Amino acid sequence: MLDFKMDSKEDFLECLDMVVATQALPTTRSLDTMTDKNDLFLYLESLSNPTDLLAEIATFNLSARIDDSSLGDDRYPRGTSALMYLLRSKNELIASALLNWILTEEGAAGKCLLGLQDSTGVSALMLAAQKGFLTIVKLLAPYEACLQTHSEAYIKCSGTKPSSWVSGKTALMFAIEAQHFDVAVFLSTYESGMFFVLERHVRNTDRTKVVFVDYMFALDILEDVSSVLESDTNVKSLSNALDLDRWMRAAVMGDLSRLVEMSPDFLGKTNGLGQTATMIACYKDQVDSIRALLRCSPKQFRELELSKRDIFDNKALCYATIMKAVACITLLSAYDEAYCTSFPLHKPDERNIASRWNGKGVRSCLGYAQSIGLFEAYPLLSAPFHPSKRL
Repeated sequence: MLDFKMDSKEDFLECLDMVVATQALPTTRSLDTMTDKNDLFLYLESLSNPTDLLAEIATFNLSARIDDSSLGDDRYPRGTSALMYLLRSKNELIASALLNWILTEEGAAGKCLLGLQDSTGVSALMLAAQKGFLTIVKLLAPYEACLQTHSEAYIKCSGTKPSSWVSGKTALMFAIEAQHFDVAVFLSTYESGMFFVLERHVRNTDRTKVVFVDYMFALDILEDVSSVLESDTNVKSLSNALDLDRWMRAAVMGDLSRLVEMSPDFLGKTNGLGQTATMIACYKDQVDSIRALLRCSPKQFRELELSKRDIFDNKALCYATIMKAVACITLLSAYDEAYCTSFPLHKPDERNIASRWNGKGVRSCLGYAQSIGLFEAYPLLSAPFHPSKRL
């Protein structure tokens, strides 16, 4: 312990006040600039109309975010931004004014508020969808659609993610749960058919152990809606808009009859993450789903499903490989002309599902399959086979 010498009682009390102030204020701002007058969140709390916001908002550091004990209120998780703060406070008018200002040339400095998530993975779009603020949702959707929540309990003290990942919800799911169906109809154009993705894709973290998989679609939530609301025109419109959900869910659940029925219109369709039904089927090693798609349109399958890449540049075979889906690897490799060529080495921080978890890179899907013990796939992976003789 350090031994501080105080010349007087006043000096001691002054130092004590400084210590208390340091502990009570957010770490995102320096002590010299942190006062009630210029603190961003205290300023937002004091606002009563949008005019006041536009008069002074440009003078603040808009990148400031709430720390654990900034406001002493559980309503505002760590990482809450100014826009999230206003939305959590249900201050729609001021939040709308801030967002409109951000999207102007004058408010370009506020663009740092777009695309953010707090410590629970909640974004401003999710909050707006949950509260039914359709105007704000329309402005935010191009910037934040397809983001997903995660669990704060899975964040280590260092800020890194553990080896397992937690599934989350999209803004569309928040809207349906809160029964804001007008908002959900709009968001369905962005997020219908969304499947939970690995945290490592989004947050560039390395995985060294087991990968746990879960999934949910907006349709699952909609089906729990009270039958009393089924007469709502928005509910009917939403149900029709979620056909992509039905298609994706049929693939991962092995609903072959639905896949065959929908394939003429949906083969090759992708969700907001660029995922196809074939990619999603690999999560549960649903080789029967893939075989059904292949048999429906053998000539189109390679072009519409197998050659597609998601927004992280991953193909279906990469999904099958990382999920250790032996049956899918075996079938897909026969139709992927690139499976026998060498992939470039991947650095640990590159967003590619085929990257080795230890960061050393992988030269081919075959080499990777062998490295994680998929010897059962080796005979068909290492030699060409003819689909017409095998299917």
